Amino acid sequence: MIKNVIVTKKLKRKLKKKYKIKNKKKYKTIKKIRKKFSKKKKKGKKVKICVEKTCVYKNPVIGILTVPVYKVDRNRNLKSYLPDSYVKWIQMSGARVVPILFTWNNKKLLSVLNQVNGVLFPGGNVDYSKKNDYMKYIKSFQFIFNYAKNRNNRKGYFPLWGTCLGFQFLITMNLSLEEIYKNFRHNLFIKNIRNKGASKIYLTNKGKNSKFFSNIQDSKLSKKSIYLNHRNGYPILKTNECWYKKYLDILTYNYDINKIKYITTFKYKKYPFYGVQYHPEKIMFEWLDPLIPHSQNFLDVSKKMSEFFVKECKKSNNILKDKNLLISYYHLYSRPEAYYIVKKKERQQKNNSIFEQSYYFRQ
Repeated sequence: MIKNVIVTKKLKRKLKKKYKIKNKKKYKTIKKIRKKFSKKKKKGKKVKICVEKTCVYKNPVIGILTVPVYKVDRNRNLKSYLPDSYVKWIQMSGARVVPILFTWNNKKLLSVLNQVNGVLFPGGNVDYSKKNDYMKYIKSFQFIFNYAKNRNNRKGYFPLWGTCLGFQFLITMNLSLEEIYKNFRHNLFIKNIRNKGASKIYLTNKGKNSKFFSNIQDSKLSKKSIYLNHRNGYPILKTNECWYKKYLDILTYNYDINKIKYITTFKYKKYPFYGVQYHPEKIMFEWLDPLIPHSQNFLDVSKKMSEFFVKECKKSNNILKDKNLLISYYHLYSRPEAYYIVKKKERQQKNNSIFEQSYYFRQ
């Protein structure tokens, strides 16, 4: 027995050759296994990247445009607000929220829009007497609208959702700034249509076949399922159809106190832009007004609508880069704090227009 052998390079080569000749089949199979294993490793890396991407898509980031302050003490230097009910309504379906301040310039708006997967326009009131804020709100709204149109035209995907006030503005965004201003200031297309309380929703033929209601059971929609709270609306008249019929599909309608038929849900024909005159978010998270329903049927429909919009936003491939934009980095005002912010005349316990919790912004 040779105990100590110095293994040189030449000896290694000889041994390899002998091993190959003796075990050709084994050597070939080992080579194949190595190749397969290396391929699997490469595929694994790609899968990891895909998983990371789908994680981003699974948890979209949705922007919410802030509304100019209304009935707020001017000494507070607050420019806009955002009710927390809209934030929660988005978050409950697994999305994160970024507030989009209407006071931002176009450069700032563009940088934020490139990091969100869709935008929600909330309800509220706009003070028409503050013309500068009012016009800036319309300009910011239209800038977001045009950005979304361009993204969708370029084979991207960027959905929009308007609730109540957001619904009323979103329906007019194809008009000029002057026409939009006249519409709300002088009731050009929008009319005094009042409705408040729980209501049934009436589907049009297009509404029945729309994906908007595809995840909601017919039995739920046949009952009272929405909450309305508005003073203005768009009547469904033959004389009034000319300006929106080209680019809108009317999905649902309702009747006001005077039995006037008006639009309550629409979708843009070419784009994933949706508008609702009612308030699904109040059903889930607002409890001050006794007229707001909270029964199971209302809750189920509200949840399904939230899930639908978040699912639409998952199709967008924008990625959040700056986490400081998220709503969690802003101060949430409680109801007592909101009392301190508003004018003294509005500080009443019966004032249901003050939301339970809201975000206020100084910029």
